[in-house]
Amino acid sequence: MSMVEWPHNKKCAVLISFDVDGEAPYIYKKSDYVQITRGLYGMKVGLPRILKLLEELKIKATFFVCGYLVNEHSLILKEILRKGHEIACHGYLHEDYSRLSKEEALMYLDKAMSSLEKLEINVKGFRAPYWRFNKWLLEILAKQGILWDSSLMDSDFPYIIELNKRRIVELPVSYILDDWIVFEEKYITYDDVLKIWTYEYEGIAEEGGIFVLTMHPAVIGRKARLNILRELLIRIIKDKRAWLATGSEIANWVLQLNKLVH
Repeated sequence: MSMVEWPHNKKCAVLISFDVDGEAPYIYKKSDYVQITRGLYGMKVGLPRILKLLEELKIKATFFVCGYLVNEHSLILKEILRKGHEIACHGYLHEDYSRLSKEEALMYLDKAMSSLEKLEINVKGFRAPYWRFNKWLLEILAKQGILWDSSLMDSDFPYIIELNKRRIVELPVSYILDDWIVFEEKYITYDDVLKIWTYEYEGIAEEGGIFVLTMHPAVIGRKARLNILRELLIRIIKDKRAWLATGSEIANWVLQLNKLVH
């Protein structure tokens, strides 16, 4: 496996993304019902608020959905698609792929992709639950027809991973740009989160990299936190350096540029 360094331009690619976990992680862990309702908050309250905000700001986002949720919450998931957003794969029950054998990983991935196909979409993107997996999963993803991944952390720029006769575009992520980390684990104040994310965007935009904001409906979907997101997005929208796009749009752009270079 080799990585192809990607030449950037003066634009900053901005991927606004949401990990739609719902109750899936808590069912996988066999948690009590209170924890399950914690996940349900994201589906019942957080997601509708997020969709309303994105519509207000005319932004298209990518939603990484656990396959299990298709049968349980098909109406809200279809609403995501109806509003022109992208749905990508986030496992089936939010399983930790770093703890699975190749056979188990393929089984869960097959279940996830089969479930998402019920939404009548051609899934091209993947994000590993917990951002954890073994390197060999990349080849499995490529064989499944996945065009791009957003789980790795080794760059501020999108790049291409060569996998024998296949390739995957990587859209790198960062813990500091994950709402779960800053709100649920570090308990950073709302004002400081806005400052951190703004500074991070400015730094990446200076170099023309990729700014990937990772959020969860059960976390960012709380109204006060959503107000913070709204303020950040308005700032980004006003910045002429920003190109807000879905994961697949960015991945296709990377592949097209690669053809021009080579």
